[in-house]
Amino acid sequence: MTVLKRHPVDRPSISQRFAALSNRGSHLGVDYRPDYPGQTDFPVYAAHDGYVVFAKDGPHSYGNPWEQIPGNGNNGRSVILQAVAPHQACATSYNHLGNIAVREGQWVTAGTFLGYMGWSGFVIPADPNGTHLHFELFIDYGNGQYPAGTSYGRVNPLDYFAIETIVPVAPGPGGGSGTTKPTTPAPQKPKEWYEMPIPQTDLDKITRDLLHQQVPLNKGDKAYPAGFSLSVEYLLFDARRLAQQNASQLASQSAQIKGLIGAIAAISKGEPFDEAKLLAGVKSAAEAGVKNAVDSIEKTETTTVTIKEG
Repeated sequence: MTVLKRHPVDRPSISQRFAALSNRGSHLGVDYRPDYPGQTDFPVYAAHDGYVVFAKDGPHSYGNPWEQIPGNGNNGRSVILQAVAPHQACATSYNHLGNIAVREGQWVTAGTFLGYMGWSGFVIPADPNGTHLHFELFIDYGNGQYPAGTSYGRVNPLDYFAIETIVPVAPGPGGGSGTTKPTTPAPQKPKEWYEMPIPQTDLDKITRDLLHQQVPLNKGDKAYPAGFSLSVEYLLFDARRLAQQNASQLASQSAQIKGLIGAIAAISKGEPFDEAKLLAGVKSAAEAGVKNAVDSIEKTETTTVTIKEG
């Protein structure tokens, strides 16, 4: 039997399920909690189409005494929604509301705003932190006939949601309709270690450690206490020197290759091979590369920084 078209709240989060035992006995409904403790503006909606047969704060005298919903006002401000028509089929109750936005006798459809979650009636704690919705479903309510094994028709609402809320399973052997199961989000693939972001604190520590290690190399292995100042020129000197060394080596190799190609070309034209001339050209190219490296290092700007212990 399908009764409920939707949950009575968006982003449903259940704090207590049907028939869960507590220090006050069995729990004959489902409790939904708001997004965060103390939230009093969390909307409550009709879970199905039907008539509003009760919308007030206090006990409901509809039917025999066992059907007083909410009994003795324990459920505070409540709405009872009768499916299809009054005195037929089933009903749902929405309890502990902070306010009521519908009136008795009103026809509503699934998704109609009924009010906000609250903490009226008997709740623990008896303050905004006790805000929740106590939601009940009654089968055959009002005609004195109840499903066997129920407490005056109260059944687990989670067993009566519409087919839209579940995913069908492929039919089994014999062409049957198969079974259904609740929808569950697909598990997210965990990130690989190299996809994880490096915390800024770790980046800062790595930088600090590298600076502490680099300073003794640049300053003759002299130890420096925390809080000392130094020139960025010293920190960058080695890096620039190594980079320029590589550039100089590449320039020299390039000059050598060009010289060899030139010599081969000259020989192919019948000119004599001049070894001294070739070596002089290679030497000149190498010296030019070294000079460029030295000039770049000498132009390094000086800036003062302070390294702190951490």
